[in-house]
Amino acid sequence: MRLLICRGIATNNALSFMVPKFLICARAVKEALRIARASGVDLSQWRSVITFISARFGSLSDLEKEEMSDHRPKDACLALRRNG
Repeated sequence: MRLLICRGIATNNALSFMVPKFLICARAVKEALRIARASGVDLSQWRSVITFISARFGSLSDLEKEEMSDHRPKDACLALRRNG
């Protein structure tokens, strides 16, 4: 990732439930940007995305068994599974 950013290439990372990995990615972006700027790399079109996924849709069997007072989240998850 650092090498790509140092060259002005956009990056996109998706992490699940891993705060330490998120922080590592953020530090890598910061360091690579410093190197790219010092090297005169054109960053005018550059971007970096780090998506931190903090929740997931449950497994289908778990959702069907769960008792929920509000069924909208469960119904949405089931619909995504069926139509996904």
